[in-house]
Amino acid sequence: MLDAAAPDAAGDAPPLDGPHRQWPETNCYVDLWLTLLSVWGEEPRAMLGFLAAVGFAGDQFTFAKPPHPALEALYGARVEEMTVYRSLESHLVAHANHGRPVLLEADAHWLPDAEGSDYRRGHTKSTVAVLSIDPAAGRLSYVHNRVRGELEGADYRGLLWQDPAPPPGWMPPFAEVVERRTAALRGPALAEAARGLLQHHLDRAPADPFAAMADTLAVEMEAVRGGGGEAFHLWAFATLRQAGAAFELLGLHAAWLGAALGVDASAAAAACARISSGAKTLQFRAARAARGGDLAPLSAAIRALGPERGAALGGLRSAFG
Repeated sequence: MLDAAAPDAAGDAPPLDGPHRQWPETNCYVDLWLTLLSVWGEEPRAMLGFLAAVGFAGDQFTFAKPPHPALEALYGARVEEMTVYRSLESHLVAHANHGRPVLLEADAHWLPDAEGSDYRRGHTKSTVAVLSIDPAAGRLSYVHNRVRGELEGADYRGLLWQDPAPPPGWMPPFAEVVERRTAALRGPALAEAARGLLQHHLDRAPADPFAAMADTLAVEMEAVRGGGGEAFHLWAFATLRQAGAAFELLGLHAAWLGAALGVDASAAAAACARISSGAKTLQFRAARAARGGDLAPLSAAIRALGPERGAALGGLRSAFG
């Protein structure tokens, strides 16, 4: 059974889900936390200030991951790496069945919510949060991306490396345990803590990532052209999708925080929305360039998002600094 998580809106701020979203999914880790916090009944938009510091590193935009100290400060959720020294099933029983979700590197081949993409077709690394497990029934409940679901049977055995068995030289997957040590902040306390975290991330924001991306475009596109359609898909995910989704969520954070604090953050939210929309348009232009089109207009269009990013961060500093 698969259920899409749909957090409620707060005040005049737009919700996380709905037809207004340009990028319904960001990446498996940040989307997992958006859903897990919603399942807990917490406000996930409060954590999104870290996206003000996204940058570009050579061949990719920052893969958005909520900083663990922020999750603990806002929601009382401490995240610790789990040592996998027995069967995955036994570890999940020890933690997930005692209120400690396990964030597990998983093969999307066994995730029913990936129907139409990798489910029973490809093998792609993703992250799930295991919420509970029933070994006798061979069933577990989990969160993956923006979905809360259940799996059983062959999917259960495959996800836990029971059948097929791990290959020779297999290394256990990376796993983390989430424990809620203290109560989550609520109301004005949550908004003020989120404002402080946003200010911290604005202070550590790097130089213009869109200029850096434009500088490497010729080299990167040469590699993409040599790898065909799949190479383009992977490149677009690591670059334009991460950038567009990050700024869309940052705009939703600005709108929520402005509504919570009674501050006008509309200029920052609007600039973030323009970046999100611009990155979406650039995906189509980049697809044409990957088939041999002129790179100069694409490079110029990517570079033009830099001033918009400056307006977004400037608007955030003006509203919340």
